[in-house]
Amino acid sequence: MVKYLANNLDSGDVLALMVMTSHGLKVVQGLTSDREQLVQLLKKASGEIPAKPGFDPDVQANAAVGDIPELPTNLDRPYVAAAAWIAYGDTISALFEQPRAIEETLNAFLEIAWALSGVPGRKSLIWATGGFPFTISSPAAVPGRNLSSLYERTMQALDAAQVSVYPVDIRGLVSNSPMGNAESVAGDTWGPHGAAIAQQISNRTWFQQSTIDTLNQFADMTGGKDFYNTNDLASSLKRAADDSSSYYLASYYLDTHSNNSGWRQLKVKVDKKDAEVRAREGFFVTNATMNPDVTRSSDLTYALRSPIDGTGVPLSLKWLGTSGEGANKKAEFLVHMPADDLTIESRNGQNHLNFDFAAAAYLTNGKNGKATKTVGKAVNTTVPDTQMASLRASGIDMKNALELSPGNYVVRVVIRDNVTGKIGSVTASLTVN
Repeated sequence: MVKYLANNLDSGDVLALMVMTSHGLKVVQGLTSDREQLVQLLKKASGEIPAKPGFDPDVQANAAVGDIPELPTNLDRPYVAAAAWIAYGDTISALFEQPRAIEETLNAFLEIAWALSGVPGRKSLIWATGGFPFTISSPAAVPGRNLSSLYERTMQALDAAQVSVYPVDIRGLVSNSPMGNAESVAGDTWGPHGAAIAQQISNRTWFQQSTIDTLNQFADMTGGKDFYNTNDLASSLKRAADDSSSYYLASYYLDTHSNNSGWRQLKVKVDKKDAEVRAREGFFVTNATMNPDVTRSSDLTYALRSPIDGTGVPLSLKWLGTSGEGANKKAEFLVHMPADDLTIESRNGQNHLNFDFAAAAYLTNGKNGKATKTVGKAVNTTVPDTQMASLRASGIDMKNALELSPGNYVVRVVIRDNVTGKIGSVTASLTVN
């Protein structure tokens, strides 16, 4: 990554750097065209724990196929027994970690999509990774019942924000042979033997192929391209960036009379021989597609926790001062939104506004990541024709307040357009004396 940025970033290119960690998405650098700044920041961004902990390949393969190693019954060979105990414990840990890794990864993609939703045009998301924490054999292969709605919502958000994902497999060339791990101790080889070696090779082979297939599937679903089985990562990153240097934007209206849920396949063809077309292969139609109201609560929860602001609805925040006596003070603020960036529906000849507002305050030095105070309000109202000109000219202002004890806070305000599901947010510092 450092090599690519140092040698290939063209003037005018605008990039942001983010890291997916076990504690969520971390912004290394927001959108900028300063190449030197990006290189210096990336050099300092090492040592992060990934969303999927660094288990060795055999443990990841065993967990992926559900092959839990047997506990040793023969303790005559202590090194073999010790290795078996370690493999068993690590596989169990990997199985427990997988749902959390899936949720963290999907949340990261969802937050990135919201952050780029207000930026016009097609965006390329170059994802340097060791693989998805679950297998996508087809778009409908959602990762479990509890995470299926988040998976589909994430894909919808990437689609709406026109984000194409380019996975780059940072493992480079991968060997499926476990023989290099076997060591001889006091003349006793404590690595796998006989049928265990065959099973290990089988698991590794399946895991490697499923990882590549999933990265390829994810890229196709979003209109990107995957890069794997190469140690020349800088060239892969450059090819991913060059791929999006020019594009055509084609769209069509969703047939709302057909509300069958599932994956709707798309196929783009051009009347030119030997031309390769790269476009997203489809989109999800779910309850949330037909009715964005379905994900109101979860969207607000995710957006309030996100470290990057959504741009789907532009807004600004102004502090009006603090007041009150006693342990808590009332910190008043004003939120302003341009009216043209919120959907104004026409219902039975009337103008209708429908959006949610939420705000949360977090202690700057807080360790649990939980909000100290939250406030919220749903706005579902009719706007008379006589007020529309004024509304469009001056926008929408909302006053509210947070009651907080003295301290330093980070406050995040979120607006959700309930007609389109678009998210806008702004983050600001606050000191309460």
